[in-house]
Amino acid sequence: MALREDISMRKQWSFVLALSLGVSSSALFADEIPTKLPTDLKAPQEAKKIVLDVGKEAIPKEGEVEPLLEIPKHPADTERLSFSAEYLLWWMKGDKVAPLSTSGTTGILNAPGTNILFGDTSYGGDLRSGARFDMIYWLSREHNLAFEANFLFLETQVDQIDLSSPGAPLLARPFTNATTGSQSASVLSSPTTNAGSFSSRFDSKLWGAEGNLRHNLISGVSMSVDGLFGFRYLGLKESLDVTGSSFSPLPGPVISSSTDSFKTTSDFYGGQVGASIELRKDKWFVNALPKLAIGGTQQSVNITGITTSTTGNVSSTAPTGFLAADSNIGQYSKEKFTFVPELGVNVGYAFRDCVKGYVGYNIIYWSSVSRPGSTIDLNVGNGQPTFSFNSTDLWMQGITLGMEITF
Repeated sequence: MALREDISMRKQWSFVLALSLGVSSSALFADEIPTKLPTDLKAPQEAKKIVLDVGKEAIPKEGEVEPLLEIPKHPADTERLSFSAEYLLWWMKGDKVAPLSTSGTTGILNAPGTNILFGDTSYGGDLRSGARFDMIYWLSREHNLAFEANFLFLETQVDQIDLSSPGAPLLARPFTNATTGSQSASVLSSPTTNAGSFSSRFDSKLWGAEGNLRHNLISGVSMSVDGLFGFRYLGLKESLDVTGSSFSPLPGPVISSSTDSFKTTSDFYGGQVGASIELRKDKWFVNALPKLAIGGTQQSVNITGITTSTTGNVSSTAPTGFLAADSNIGQYSKEKFTFVPELGVNVGYAFRDCVKGYVGYNIIYWSSVSRPGSTIDLNVGNGQPTFSFNSTDLWMQGITLGMEITF
């Protein structure tokens, strides 16, 4: 019994001794641990952002606006040549022509019952088809400088009338008697005397060409601006031919025919400046092409006439007509300072990287041209008709349908 109590007491003291040693060791180690951090240790800094400098080709994050002047990837060396073909559905300002054929009781202008059969209106102003072809060759891979050339034409428009009368109704050619100043008429056919005919033909055609250097000013994925400077040519050629004939069976077959011909040509040569501005979004694009050419227009007029008379078997010919007389027949020319602005706006879609289609509207203004209608003088007699340059302006406008291919 005493032995068990002794053993139990030893265990209790051993436990107390071990506990004391543990507390003392803890205090000893606690004294060696610093209560403050060393001054050379600092709190971790905020992590620096790692920025990959991708320049202007960086892809905008969601919600950000795509920059207009973002530099696009340069095309391959082979993508320097572009060719476009356009279908033009244009009309242009018509040429006002004086009354040249009448009918009625007397055929005299402003007389009761007189009807105008040809003239007193504009010709050459109807819709006409045409085409324009454009070529651009970039001289460098970076598309900094290019040569551009284009050619356009509108189809020849013809306004023609052919009239004949066995006598009734009356056909006449009106004019102003220069001696008396009164209105009169030369009768081609009348119910009581003779048969007659009248024919007139108005022809009009236009064409042009350009050669420009194109310099890139702004280049981006969403926007590009090119400056243009070069040379422009425009040509306008028109003619008006008028023929009046009469046939009298008595006292013998008498046939008389006179033809007046008025031909005009206008050629513009000038320097040109302009721009090509294009905005792009995905595969859609809008471009505007304002241009201004300044130079001179060489205007020329050629007036000729011929009259043929046949009485029985005898014929005679004179180098004059009815409104083309000795007083105004001849060739005339002058050069006049002119300007030619143009504006084109197109909306298109890129079907592929190298194929684009577009539709647009164009307008061209030509400040001074010569046209047949302005060369006609209805005064006859007393040294008339006479000729004087009466230049007029010209505009042309219409719809453009085009396709562009890049090689």
